[in-house]
Amino acid sequence: NIPIIGDLELAYNFINHLPIVAVTGTKGKTTTTTLIGEILKEDGRKVIVAGNIGKPICNEIEKEKITDDYIIVLEVSSFQLETMIKFKPHISVVLNVTVDHMDRYENIQEYVEAKMSIVKNQNENDYIILNNENKYSPLFLASTNAVPIYFSGETSLESGAFLKGEQLTVNIHDGYKEICSFKDLKIKGLHNVENVLAAICTAELLKVSRENIKNAILKFSGVEHRQEFVREVNKITFINNSQGTNVDAVMKSLLSYDMPIILIAGGRDKGGDFTLLREIVKER
Repeated sequence: NIPIIGDLELAYNFINHLPIVAVTGTKGKTTTTTLIGEILKEDGRKVIVAGNIGKPICNEIEKEKITDDYIIVLEVSSFQLETMIKFKPHISVVLNVTVDHMDRYENIQEYVEAKMSIVKNQNENDYIILNNENKYSPLFLASTNAVPIYFSGETSLESGAFLKGEQLTVNIHDGYKEICSFKDLKIKGLHNVENVLAAICTAELLKVSRENIKNAILKFSGVEHRQEFVREVNKITFINNSQGTNVDAVMKSLLSYDMPIILIAGGRDKGGDFTLLREIVKER
């Protein structure tokens, strides 16, 4: 009868009085978690960014004297969510859910259920930020009393964050406000537009000034191994996308560039359907 818990659950005992933002999704977690941290720092907030991003939260809270004005931003994987009991974020961010880790889960339903643990302890005083276009978003919404906030890279929304023409636009607190053009972002691709929109929603809920949201977004050049520019040699641009570790991530990265592509791909098979790549690889 000894409970088995993970590091998130252990750390939660020491940080449950602080605002916690937890970011999950099949892809985009590290980019979005990092960007949320950068936006908060731009606004002068005290923030710890940790979790699946490569910094265990237990280590971070052990080495830093955390006061009541800190915000905790966590990247959370499905593996970590499996061992949650009381862990509860004030803001949960679900970027997307697509087929992945089929070497661990019996089927997509089991994978989705693991992800849905992020909302199980949330209540009407909390928020869940959801991708308007992801087909699994209604399942998350049905599993929680948290207040939903949506983002979309494809549809204009009455509230939330979305693309209006070229402009990243938000309407959560006080009317429509254009933050910046997606063309000014240093990180490319529709999936990164969606990551930025999710970060904007989070920043709005944490009442970050829109000027500081814009400043942080325009400075942000992404994170290592995720469509990371390496160098240009003989007019050939080399991109490191070694974190594109499932079929959907590869598709989105291929769609992010207009120039002809030579794709170098490899790695461990996690049970994805590679036939989905056939046409786009031929085309690009």
